Amino acid sequence: MTSSATPAHARPAIPPHVPPDLVRDLDIFAIDVGDDPQAAIIRDLSAAPPIFYMPRSLRFPDWGSWVFKRGHDIRAIMQDTEHFSNHGVAGFDQLSGTGDTWLALPAEADPPDHGKYRALLNPLFSPARIKAYEANIRAHVIEVIESSAGAGSVDFVLLARKLPAGIFSQLLGLTVDETLGVIDQVKLVLHSGYDVEKRRAGVRGIMAIEKDLVEKRRRQRGHDLVSIALDATIDGRPLTEKEMLGMFFFFLLAGLDTIAGATGFMFRYLAEHSEVRRKLASDPTLIPDAIEDSLRRHSQITTNRFVKKDVEIGGVALKAGDHVFCSLVLANLDPQSVDRPLEVDITRNPNLHVAFGAGPHRCIGSNIARLQMRVTLEEWLKRLPEFWIPAGSEIRAVNSEALVLSTLPLAWADRGSCPATFG
Repeated sequence: MTSSATPAHARPAIPPHVPPDLVRDLDIFAIDVGDDPQAAIIRDLSAAPPIFYMPRSLRFPDWGSWVFKRGHDIRAIMQDTEHFSNHGVAGFDQLSGTGDTWLALPAEADPPDHGKYRALLNPLFSPARIKAYEANIRAHVIEVIESSAGAGSVDFVLLARKLPAGIFSQLLGLTVDETLGVIDQVKLVLHSGYDVEKRRAGVRGIMAIEKDLVEKRRRQRGHDLVSIALDATIDGRPLTEKEMLGMFFFFLLAGLDTIAGATGFMFRYLAEHSEVRRKLASDPTLIPDAIEDSLRRHSQITTNRFVKKDVEIGGVALKAGDHVFCSLVLANLDPQSVDRPLEVDITRNPNLHVAFGAGPHRCIGSNIARLQMRVTLEEWLKRLPEFWIPAGSEIRAVNSEALVLSTLPLAWADRGSCPATFG
């Protein structure tokens, strides 16, 4: 399977069927997100209609895109594989500059192929396997926390990148240090401000890592992603080299970066809300629900689709070849769908957020992300229940299709030295 040019690539910035009153000179990826990217995006789009068309974006500068603000519209698009296609939405093959074509799998595959590729990953994400991961995740998290505790302060963004390296080193069959090197390449792809050369360097770096791993696993199998891909079959045939590369890319970019980013947003919130932090420290059973509403409030991902058949959504006619952005940030902060959307409520129930997407492409690793965040909070709050952002510190965020904090200075007092009235 290869990616191919879609009709949108050759379209004018504003196709004739787009009503002029829905066109806005906006770029959701050019918004100055400050230190609270989700709130900044909501603020800057507040005057835009519920559905609007932006002629170009930093993400896709060669064509225009529809943007939907209402949660129910975004859910409908993500669940509708009849009218909307994922084929080519990532475009990492084009970014590589090699001239070769391949898809990030299963993310860029449409049904029925999507289900076949996704099924290959199921062994890594079965309930039994996820349960078995917990002990190793916990041991790694404890090691990371305790190795940093004595310093009294840290840029938590750097620490947060180390936390999921434990589980991903297992899933990839790498050492933790090797996994941290992979994370550096992922960061180049996702958080280089759409600098083409930096992103290309990251893509090629990941390609080189994958090629080396494939050669090693051909000689000696393990229980990791690459070994699974080498032994897998689709429709009775082995996976091609391009399919294995595509699965590797999907796996890295869909998981490593987003878990670290979500953890950073959660810790930033708790550093600024001592009453919530102390509730969780005194009653860890509240942690899972707190994680859910942090994931909603601090959603990170903006995915996208191509229209493959004419369809009407929210009263607007979309034509085959149109491009659509589906912002999970907008979906989860839509005041028509969520009461008090910008407030984290650790007792929110029900909490029907779409931080992990919706429909057949919903994140396959969502339960690993939840497990990683839960274990991290449990072990951190046992050891460092009082932490804060030092006065005068600068917090920065990066605007992209995967929102993250780029800096988060934290300081702390250990439990033994913490006065009763601290904070």
